[in-house]
Amino acid sequence: MSATMRLATQQIRRGPRRVVAIVLAALLSAMAIMATGTFITTMQQGLNVAVAAPYTNADVVIPSGDSEGVVDAVAEVPGIAAIEPSHTMYAQAQAGDRIHNINISSIADDGDLRWMTLTGGQWPVGTGEIAATQDDLDRFGIALGDSIEIFDGTGQSAKVRVVGLVETVGGTVAASTELYAAQDYFSVDDGSSSALVVRLPQGTSAADAIAAINERLVEVYGAEDAPEAVTVDEYTADLIDGLTGGTNALAVMFLLFVLIALLAASMVIRNTFQVLLAQRLRENGLLRLVGATGGQVQRTVLAEALLIGLVGALVGIAVGFGLGGVIAIVADMDGGGLVFPWFWAIAALIVTVGVTVFAAWAPAARLRSLAPIAALSEANAAGAERSRSSVVAWIFGVLITAFGALGLWAASALGNPLVLIGGGVVLAIGLIVLVPLLVRVVMPGIARLLSAFGPVAKLAGENLVRTSRRSGTIVLAISLGGSLILAMLTGVQSVNATLNARLDENYAFDALITARSDESLDAADLAPILESEGLESSALTSAVRLEADLEHPSSLAALLTLPSSTADALEHPLADGEVALSEWDAESLGATDGDTVTLTDASGATVDLTVVTDQLLDTLYNPNTGSTYGAVTESTLAEFDDVTADAGLWLFAADGKISELVDAVSAAQDTNSDLQLLGPIAEQQLYEQIVTLVVAFVLAMLGLTVVISVIGLASVVALAVAERRRELALLRALGMTRARVRTMVLIEAVSLALIGAVFSILIGVPMGISAVPAMIADGGTIAISLPWIGIGAVIGSAIVLGVIAGARPSWIASRIAPAQALARA
Repeated sequence: MSATMRLATQQIRRGPRRVVAIVLAALLSAMAIMATGTFITTMQQGLNVAVAAPYTNADVVIPSGDSEGVVDAVAEVPGIAAIEPSHTMYAQAQAGDRIHNINISSIADDGDLRWMTLTGGQWPVGTGEIAATQDDLDRFGIALGDSIEIFDGTGQSAKVRVVGLVETVGGTVAASTELYAAQDYFSVDDGSSSALVVRLPQGTSAADAIAAINERLVEVYGAEDAPEAVTVDEYTADLIDGLTGGTNALAVMFLLFVLIALLAASMVIRNTFQVLLAQRLRENGLLRLVGATGGQVQRTVLAEALLIGLVGALVGIAVGFGLGGVIAIVADMDGGGLVFPWFWAIAALIVTVGVTVFAAWAPAARLRSLAPIAALSEANAAGAERSRSSVVAWIFGVLITAFGALGLWAASALGNPLVLIGGGVVLAIGLIVLVPLLVRVVMPGIARLLSAFGPVAKLAGENLVRTSRRSGTIVLAISLGGSLILAMLTGVQSVNATLNARLDENYAFDALITARSDESLDAADLAPILESEGLESSALTSAVRLEADLEHPSSLAALLTLPSSTADALEHPLADGEVALSEWDAESLGATDGDTVTLTDASGATVDLTVVTDQLLDTLYNPNTGSTYGAVTESTLAEFDDVTADAGLWLFAADGKISELVDAVSAAQDTNSDLQLLGPIAEQQLYEQIVTLVVAFVLAMLGLTVVISVIGLASVVALAVAERRRELALLRALGMTRARVRTMVLIEAVSLALIGAVFSILIGVPMGISAVPAMIADGGTIAISLPWIGIGAVIGSAIVLGVIAGARPSWIASRIAPAQALARA
């Protein structure tokens, strides 16, 4: 074995440039695995730190919204050192001219339960003081001792002063602005408490305490309604399970691309070893001539693959760790610190070395039957091209592909993502067998098509037919990578189109701008919005502020008129003397459809109106103030005394330009912080941002696939050139110019890449379409949107890929001297 490894090492040292493609393919494989593992592990670690932070110093957690009742019950249990609610409240803060979305978390009264450290100032007390991290103060542009205005979910606002500077466990949560207030800041019934944290005396058994607490809670609430105390680890694990659906889906998406990268890399390594062994045909024949057995020659090649795979894997692990860390830092998901994932590193090493050796196995296995006479032969691996297609392979490929396609259809019909994954795996297995066979079938037709473009293209087509068996593997690698990318783009874009279409159906508008002060909107403040390219149309309507009804407390804050397009979306046309309300508002006023309610404006004027409930009014809700709105006609609104003209600006976004409109609204709010935004536009922007993120990731993976495919395609074209040196020399002797030789080889490379792109489109787009119903499994209407830009990018990338991959082989081919037609290669 030592002699075999020694010879393998010498082979690598003698021709390091020959194995560069294999090293790069192995490196990229290990890098893809390690970068994925590093990103996922770091992201999950950051999530663990962020979720578990409020419970760092607790021993037991009791999930319960009835905090006051549970506190009283648990306080009677012996051996409880402290119990307090853990509050988190969503609010908005105004600092200067900017409005910030924030979370306000509670600071425990018990010092040992506090999970943040005071680094400056003092702990806040009462309702007028808060603490913050330095990072969040920098976001606000304020300092310790300054004041900001907080708007809570009930529409109330209050000035609070920053009295304390704190540091939190693991730093601040990515993209989250967090403020900290004393327990007095929160009320019992504001819904901000989701759990109670319990501290036990040192040395107390958590299991015994939990048993005692749960026994007491069952006595107070009954077995069915009693909340259940759990350990901190159990509680945070449940929270993380609820939050990691998105991260697990992201991990699955990453791993799908890793599998594609590994498949492409294995084909690249296989083809490159074919080139390498074709170039060493005489050398291996000499080894056989001096007494080496075919098995010994084969083991030497496999040892070489082992060493190359090991080197590529180690370098790829290092590069992948750095890349995954950079991605996590850029995405601001490293709150728990950068984590080196040993499991993923070991997996990257084993898988990469295994793939390299496995891919080299078939080319190396042919050396077992290599005759010593090969020492006198020329480099030629074309013999492998002469084997006929197996009927069994055709039957197997067609049947498995059909089963996979049937699985995708079933997933679409059933709306089941598990069936979708299973069908996709079966389809991929079938395509691995079927695509290379199809390439051999279509290649003569490609050759006939190329012959119409002149003799050079005709020669290129004939060469493609001769090497179609080997070329099928690289076409498969290109088509699988491209089809997965197009399937994801089609699915994501169609899901986005479906969700946006449903938002349009439910809302009948994209945004509503109102003034927090209930005054008329100023045209100068609205200029950034009205001049935005993201705005398709707009309409200004009037409103009247309502006085609170003490007899029937309600969130109904105002009545406004609707623009014509939105009014047309009501189930029944709104008539004079009617008020359209959400079912919730009607119920809070003690009314149903057809009942009469008396509404009072700020001046005291009262108007009797007939209630009409409509789902469209459910969307007129301001989450920042907890206010809702009703709709009336212009004539009905005029019956009130205190009408505000131009109180609401209704916005309708241009297709595909939600982000531009949101940016314009933000610019207007920077100028006038009194402006507030309602409607689905923020949700639509979120969908758009998710689509942008996924598309960016897909394009990044496309880059990885392209790099591997360029290496593989270059190896295939290089092998074809190496086998045809005498033929190319003869063409040069007959008068073919170097430029025409280069053109011929480039046509071969570009044609193979384009064939892969066509297969990508034919496979990927239908896969993406079938995936949409499984991704939105609610039986509703599905909007299919084809990624034309993505399709164009795949075709364009194929052309560029072919030119890059064929550049060096075509240059080598053009440098072959005519005299070599008379010499052995």
